[in-house]
Amino acid sequence: MANASVLTKYETALLLKGAPEFDRGKEPYQDVNLVIKLRNALVHYKPMWEPMDQTQGIEKLLKDKFPPNPLQESAETYLPNRCLGYGCAKWSVRSVLAFMHEFFKRFGLPRYLGDYDKDKALTLP
Repeated sequence: MANASVLTKYETALLLKGAPEFDRGKEPYQDVNLVIKLRNALVHYKPMWEPMDQTQGIEKLLKDKFPPNPLQESAETYLPNRCLGYGCAKWSVRSVLAFMHEFFKRFGLPRYLGDYDKDKALTLP
């Protein structure tokens, strides 16, 4: 279990509790899975002669999730240039919080991470 993915560990906890499982094809599972893919693409990046090839897949998955970094709109590469910015950070935090709230709800625990929907930092334009 130590080598299992983060999402597998959450799913196992729900299974052991006898709680309803996440639908892997729906939110919030889909977005938090993308956050993990983005994190892995950044942390485990392998330098290549053609960096565009390595990030095209993640660009297709993320392009409609948040606006590109306005300071890098003309940049040739999506990751990190056009991807990383306020929009990406806001989407990532909201996705993870939505997943955690749903996990706590399914597990039968009270909301633990506050009322993120009303957090002023996460409601900026």
